[in-house]
Amino acid sequence: MLEEYRKAFREEANELLGSLEDTLIALEESHSDPELLARLFRTMHTIKGSSAMFGFDDVASFTHELEAVYDQIRKGKGSVSRDLIDLSLTARDVIRSMITAEFGGEKVDEKSKASVVASLHLIVGGKNQDNAGESHKEEVPASAPESSSDSPSAEISYRIFFKPYPEIFRRGINPVLLFKELESLGSVKTFATVSGIPLLEDIDPELSYLRWDIILKTKHHLSTIKDVFIFVESDSELIINLVDDGVPQHVEYKKLGQILVERGDLQKDQLDKVLSERKKIGEVLVEAGIADSASVQAALLEQKQLNELKKKKILLPLIRV
Repeated sequence: MLEEYRKAFREEANELLGSLEDTLIALEESHSDPELLARLFRTMHTIKGSSAMFGFDDVASFTHELEAVYDQIRKGKGSVSRDLIDLSLTARDVIRSMITAEFGGEKVDEKSKASVVASLHLIVGGKNQDNAGESHKEEVPASAPESSSDSPSAEISYRIFFKPYPEIFRRGINPVLLFKELESLGSVKTFATVSGIPLLEDIDPELSYLRWDIILKTKHHLSTIKDVFIFVESDSELIINLVDDGVPQHVEYKKLGQILVERGDLQKDQLDKVLSERKKIGEVLVEAGIADSASVQAALLEQKQLNELKKKKILLPLIRV
């Protein structure tokens, strides 16, 4: 079964590489188009992340070199040139060959790989100029990273519910690598729910019994977050919801019970039943077996995030001149 999933990865990667080529060709006509640059960066980031997830570390490492160049360009620290596009197409071919080699094909010449990497390093150093001196030296606007197609202007918070199907390990996928990808997008707080783990004598070490609640604070849009889970979303329960849009004035204070109801961890009638208790609602819910401790802790974190933004709203008039 693992081999079937590796094959699916190869097919998906080839599609992504085809998309990469199309975007690079489009960039030949419009060197500073922020949407094209954002699409190109997301494609490379997805190839890198999925390669690492399936254990193709060399592919991930090489793709990172190419990704780093365009990350600099998105930040306004370089420009797209004809030479860069040609080199990127060459790098695309190398990535395809590396993936083919992982499946028994001819090995890629290490000198060729090293030559591409060395050329990319020169470009990062600011030497990405057209040899012919043609007018392809448009600087990417400094606002490109904040393009509406890639990044919002403020940090926003998402709630991510992720429960992989039990057979995820047999696909050769390590969920921890997914979380590392999320960490590259912003600040991540993760809670693992262990209530699904059976007794020791009933555990199959090849199966996953955990689910994760994640609060991600990021400047990236939903599409970028979904790209992290592109190879597992069909085999997992995945729910991504907006917690706040990063604007203190828009934040609504929420009590713990309200958050748990919104998350689906608690029914409204169950909440009403325990509201008359004098204990903290989180303690009451855990003791009653209505909600588990991890769910309560995750909801408390979300409440804290909202409260911090609410405080900023209150303080804003005090710091205005």
